[in-house]
Amino acid sequence: DVASSFKLPYTHRQGNKPFECTACHAVHGENRTGRLQRQGFGGVCLECHADKAGPYVYPHPPRAIAGCAECHRPHGSTNPKMLSRFRVADLCLECHTQLTERHNLSSPKFRACQSCHMAIHGSNHDSRLTDE
Repeated sequence: DVASSFKLPYTHRQGNKPFECTACHAVHGENRTGRLQRQGFGGVCLECHADKAGPYVYPHPPRAIAGCAECHRPHGSTNPKMLSRFRVADLCLECHTQLTERHNLSSPKFRACQSCHMAIHGSNHDSRLTDE
């Protein structure tokens, strides 16, 4: 099932080919969950995506649960940001089920979460992640 993910439109690539598995995974690692080279709040992902590391005064909680893979699909996705859902709002609504009255989802403006909540990975200024 992982090999078929590399055929999706967006995936980690080196030129025209996908990364070698060993770029992120250790063959004889101690971790049984995917045998990633480094675990934790972003683990091996932050070696290339250091700008997402923080630390943040107001971190986005999903990262503490399963790291980047809580929202992103590193092997392949239909979303350009390699999210697990094509639409950002669909992903956000998986956790954010208790929206205030101000968030009327029938309006397109409120289905584009990142138009207001830009600091998706965390913020040092705003607990609502509205600025970076």
